[in-house]
Amino acid sequence: MTARLFRWKAILPLGLFLLAIGLGWWLGADWLGRRAVIAAGTRMTGAEVDLAAFRIHLLRGSIELDGLALAEAADSSRDTFEAGTLIVNLDPAALLEKKVVIDRLA
Repeated sequence: MTARLFRWKAILPLGLFLLAIGLGWWLGADWLGRRAVIAAGTRMTGAEVDLAAFRIHLLRGSIELDGLALAEAADSSRDTFEAGTLIVNLDPAALLEKKVVIDRLA
């Protein structure tokens, strides 16, 4: 009995699975990130948070937030805080150690 290096019948399903994961990330990561920022921000501050756009740049290790607005808790028609564009540069190596290290916030 010889030992095989690859199980050839498993290569195609594995490739399709990885393709589906990659396609799902490409299509939905920014949308999910935007929803998470809005939900977490609203829960943390107790006021309405709005975000126009959210982009993740994996290769650069950065996150870009466009049109971030925090409404006043008492009067939701007025904004307490507004930012046009926020760019957060993260240290990707620290994320592997379950740490968040922000190199630059602009």
